[in-house]
Amino acid sequence: MALTVRVPNAVSSITLATSGVLTPVNGIITVTTAAEQTALCYPYSTPIIVTSNPSNGQCTLRFPSVVTSITVNSNVYSVTNGVSAAMSAVDVTAVLTGCNFLTPFDLVTGV
Repeated sequence: MALTVRVPNAVSSITLATSGVLTPVNGIITVTTAAEQTALCYPYSTPIIVTSNPSNGQCTLRFPSVVTSITVNSNVYSVTNGVSAAMSAVDVTAVLTGCNFLTPFDLVTGV
């Protein structure tokens, strides 16, 4: 069975340490290792706000350490040591609300 993960609707690509650049198809990516799938879907790995800047509305997010880059609403953000570059509030909201308003990344079975 494929190692699949549902990503937020606004994510057009995500780069993972082992799998490389992945482009979602119908909101789903296929990773190459179970460790990456677990890292993305583990209940305590949900991205959280690390810093916020009220003056410009930008935030940094903590991602699972396997994420090295993410493209949200056509904006590319690098992720270093699990922390993103400054992201717009719109893009942060798109990631944090995810695809089901519960978690940004969901394990997909039966695909």
